Amino acid sequence: MFDRACRDGYCSGMEYTCEIEIDAPREEVCARFDSIENLKYWQPGFVSYEHLEGEEGAPGSKARLLYKNRGRDVEMIETIIARRPPEEFSAAFDADAMHMEVRGYFHELPDGRTHYVTENVAEVSGFFLKMITILMPGCFKKMSQQYLDYFKAFVEDGADIRDMKKG
Repeated sequence: MFDRACRDGYCSGMEYTCEIEIDAPREEVCARFDSIENLKYWQPGFVSYEHLEGEEGAPGSKARLLYKNRGRDVEMIETIIARRPPEEFSAAFDADAMHMEVRGYFHELPDGRTHYVTENVAEVSGFFLKMITILMPGCFKKMSQQYLDYFKAFVEDGADIRDMKKG
């Protein structure tokens, strides 16, 4: 799936796949996924997006994503790897002590639904994150699958993660 060599102090690479079927046509699913405005509806703690360099949305372009997690600001730099709607959206995310690549593929099903598959690799550095990967190896996959579930609820039912967290 990915080249797992340790680099720049990052090791403990975890590879996993997540998938979900969404009851909506692929073009609609991709359009909702590709909208920065929609991130607040299905990504917990999303605060803002700031384009940094390159042609926005094009491979190689970079953006700063800001999230609020347990009262803490979490900043990630997103680098687009591939953007070929409606088939693929892939990106790398760099945050403190973590590098993650997510390759997302949207497959049209014969009944008009969409099968969304993500191939993920997470590399961590630092004692705390390395211990999490050793003691709770499934935590990254569980979190990634939860994001797919939130996205599915947003697309199918118009669910808003901000309302879900309150109730």
